[in-house]
Amino acid sequence: MTAPGDAIGPAAILVCVDSMPIWARALRDPNPIHVDAEAARAAGLGDRVINQGPANIGYLVNAVLAHFPGGTIERMDFRFIDNVRGGDVATASGVVRSVEATRQGARVECDMVLAVDGNAVLTGTATLLTSG
Repeated sequence: MTAPGDAIGPAAILVCVDSMPIWARALRDPNPIHVDAEAARAAGLGDRVINQGPANIGYLVNAVLAHFPGGTIERMDFRFIDNVRGGDVATASGVVRSVEATRQGARVECDMVLAVDGNAVLTGTATLLTSG
């Protein structure tokens, strides 16, 4: 039974530079900082390409759904704190904040964190409906 305080993850994700052009096309995001390290450098963002924000959110979504197979996300509220760069190892984790019984199942609110080198780069909450 899911209870407040239950841990989600952690899940380590190697941020693959080769996937960034694919994300850029899928998101129709022409910003060169995602595919060209020189553009990231010129923008003052360091020497590596910057991962797309929706991909970072996807890491947290995958972590919470892996913990609650068959769950349906009802709401997400995330805050970007810092960039994730190509070649980083991001760690997705979380903790169950609350569990509410409903007619449809359990509504679970989770505090989620994406971190790189122990530093939070994306934080927020995910609320989902689970069958148990």
